[in-house]
Amino acid sequence: MTRPWIAAAALLAGCQPDVVLNEVSGTLTLWPVLADAGVIAPGEVVTLDIELRHLAGRTVVVDEVTLDDPDGVFSLGEAPASVAPDEVGRMTLTYAPVAEGWHTASIQVRTPSLDEPLVLPARGRAGTATLRAWPALRDFGAAAPGETVTRAITVENTGAVGVSLSSVTVPPGAFALAASLPVTLGPGARADVAFTFAPVDTEPAFARVRLEDATGLGTAAALRGNDCLAGTVSAYDLDGDGWTSCAGDCDDLNPDIHPGAVEVCNGRDTDCNGLVDDRTPCYDDDGDGLSEDQGDCVDSDPAIAPTAPEIPDNGIDDDCDGVVDAGAFDADGDGFTIDGGDCDDANPAAFPGAPEACNGTDNDCDTVPDNGTSCVDDDGDGVSEDDGDCDDTDPLVYPGAPERPNWIDDDCDNRVDEGTIRADDDGDGWTEVGGDCDDTDPNVFPGQGC
Repeated sequence: MTRPWIAAAALLAGCQPDVVLNEVSGTLTLWPVLADAGVIAPGEVVTLDIELRHLAGRTVVVDEVTLDDPDGVFSLGEAPASVAPDEVGRMTLTYAPVAEGWHTASIQVRTPSLDEPLVLPARGRAGTATLRAWPALRDFGAAAPGETVTRAITVENTGAVGVSLSSVTVPPGAFALAASLPVTLGPGARADVAFTFAPVDTEPAFARVRLEDATGLGTAAALRGNDCLAGTVSAYDLDGDGWTSCAGDCDDLNPDIHPGAVEVCNGRDTDCNGLVDDRTPCYDDDGDGLSEDQGDCVDSDPAIAPTAPEIPDNGIDDDCDGVVDAGAFDADGDGFTIDGGDCDDANPAAFPGAPEACNGTDNDCDTVPDNGTSCVDDDGDGVSEDDGDCDDTDPLVYPGAPERPNWIDDDCDNRVDEGTIRADDDGDGWTEVGGDCDDTDPNVFPGQGC
C-alpha cells in the first residue's frame, strides 16, 4: 500500500506518475505537483488554483477530496464531482496564516478505481518585514554655513517578506532627505538612503528621522553634525591624519594639511596656523615686503632686505648685496661677520637666521644645533619626528603615549581617541560621551535600551 507521505515526496521530486485506473476508466492527475503559497505576512491571504486533469478514458468520478492541515491555516474550495474526458476539474486552496512560520498540508483525492488517493502536498510561509537602520546615528562631521554634506543611512530588511519604504520623516532644520522614494527592499536586501546636512551656522545640529512603508512599518535613525563635544571621532577626522577638525585640522580632506605640518610653497595653509606658506622661501616672514625668493637674505629680520640701508660697522650685509660693511671681513661670504653674530664664519650655511638642518651644526647661531628639525626632540618627550613623534611641539603626544579624549592622536597611531569615552567602540554611531550607555553592544544606544 502506498503511503500518503511517500506520494507527497514523489510529487516534491517532480516524479509523480500518472495514475492509470484501467483502459476503460481513464487517467487522472493533479496539478501542480506542489501547491506553494510562497511567503506572505500574517493576516494576508493567498489563493491557489488546483487542477484535476483528465488525460484519457471515460469520465472519472471523484468520491472524496480531503485536506490534511495540522496548523489550520489552509482551506479547500468545492471540488468537482467528476472530470470528463479532455476536461480539467478545478478547485481552490487558500492560505491564510495568522502567525509567522512554515506551514504544510496535503490534499487527498479519492476515486472508485483507486486503492490509494492522489496526494498533492501544499506549503506556505508566514513572515514579516523587519527593518534595521545602520548606523543608529550618522554623524555628518563639521560643515561650514552654506556648505552641504551628504551622508547615507543603510536600511536592511532582516525579515521574510519584501517592503517598500514610501515615506521618510525629517524634522525641519539643517537635515533633509536626498534619496528618491519609494525604496524597495526584498528579504535580506539593503539600501542606502541619503540625507544632506546644510547648516546655517556652526551650532551643533541633531535630528531623529523615521523611514516607513504604507502600513506604518518602519525604522528610525539619528543624524548629527557640527557637534565635536558629543560627536563620533571618525566623522571629524575624514582624512585619517590623526587630527580632527575639532582639534584644528583646517582641511579634513587632505592628510598633508593639519596643525604642525611642514609648510611648503603651495598656496595653502599647510600647518593650519592661519598663514599661507609662512616660513617658506616664497613668504615674507619678517614683514619687510620681500621674501627669500625675492632676494631677502635674512627673512627673520625686517631690517635686512635688498631695500634696506647698509649700516656701517655692524658686521651684517643689511642690503643683501653680498658685501658686509663695505669691505668688512666675511670669511664665508654669507653676509655676516663674526661681529655681526656669525657663529661659524667658515661655513656659509651657518649665520643668524639661517634654516636649521639635521647635520649636528648650529646653523642659525642660536647655540642649539638642529633645533626645529625632524631629528631633534623639540618638545622634550624623548622622541623626535624621525623617531615617530607626530607632534613634536607637544610633550604629551608621542608613540605609546596614553590616548586622551581630546580629538588628537596622542599615541601617533593615526587613530583619534580610540579606547576613550569619545570612541564608538561598538560601531553603532554613538559614543559614551554622546550618550551610549553600553558601548560594547551595537544594539544598545540612546532610544534603544539607553
